[in-house]
Amino acid sequence: MDPTRDAVRRVREAPAPLHGRVVVDPHGHRVGEVDRVVVEDGTGRVLQLVVASGGLRGLARTHRLVPADSVLGVDDRVHVSISHRTIHEGPRFDLPRQQVRG
Repeated sequence: MDPTRDAVRRVREAPAPLHGRVVVDPHGHRVGEVDRVVVEDGTGRVLQLVVASGGLRGLARTHRLVPADSVLGVDDRVHVSISHRTIHEGPRFDLPRQQVRG
C-alpha cells in the first residue's frame, strides 16, 4: 500500500523559498514557476509541486503537477528530472475555486 495514495492532500501556497521560483528540466528548459504545493495532511510533507506556465500577468495560466521526488536540487531555480515535454503533455491541474485568487 502506498501511503501517499491514501493520504488526505491539501493544496497550499508554496513556501516562500519556493514560491515563484523557475522550474527547469534536466536540459535547462524552462517548465514554469512554482505556484503552490500539494502536501500530506497531518505531516505537511510536500508530495507535489503545482507548476504554473503560460498566460498573461497571471491570467489563464496552466497548472500542472510535478512530483516532489523528481526535484534534483534547488538553487536560484528548481531542477527536476522530468522533461519539459513530458510535463507539458501531462494532464492539467485545476486549482480548487477558492485557491485561484489566493
